[in-house]
Amino acid sequence: MKVFFDTNVLLDLVAERRPFLDDSREAISLGLTDGVEGMAADLTFCTVAYVMRSLLQEDRLRIVLRTLLKYVSVVPVGAKAISDAIENFASDFEDEVQLRSAIAGGRQMTDVWRMPAIAPWEKTCGKHPTQKPLSLVVRAVLACTRKNARILDPFTGGGTTGIASNLIGREFTGIDSEEKFLDIAVARRCLMSEKKKEWQNKISDLRTLDGDFGIIDA
Repeated sequence: MKVFFDTNVLLDLVAERRPFLDDSREAISLGLTDGVEGMAADLTFCTVAYVMRSLLQEDRLRIVLRTLLKYVSVVPVGAKAISDAIENFASDFEDEVQLRSAIAGGRQMTDVWRMPAIAPWEKTCGKHPTQKPLSLVVRAVLACTRKNARILDPFTGGGTTGIASNLIGREFTGIDSEEKFLDIAVARRCLMSEKKKEWQNKISDLRTLDGDFGIIDA
């Protein structure tokens, strides 16, 4: 298995940044496990060196970088990853470059996902007190299902899982005990029928993915 580490995971470890240090140590320890190859973008090493040069003497910085290189293989970013990131980034260009590098290399993303907060357009039909960002749920559904799968959410709330499922060609069944939240879910589903392409274009994971895990246009 290949695991792609985001720049911040390595920085959390090297700079001992709390409260993420323990999680980063655990994630990077995967790279030491038999059958697992830890990887990072080449730009990650540049960023680590840039941030740490004011905190470490040159000799110490060299040791840190050599140690990282011992346990983490380098993935070239490349022109395609940069081009895709330019066309698809929403708020954080660097995060998008990391994502495109991982996708291009067929690597598995780490279990630390940095996602944008819920956008105003996601609340146009009403608000749910524990509503999740649509981009987060889309990625989770993409990671766990293939196209034409059926998703069951017995606590559907405002219907975010249903919207995510339908945007990427999955069937969906939702259950909830609160009628007011089901009304929001139904209203969002009706609105999605009109704005499907627009919503797909707002979610970076949906702008380039296709194939067995990707989108079916309906």
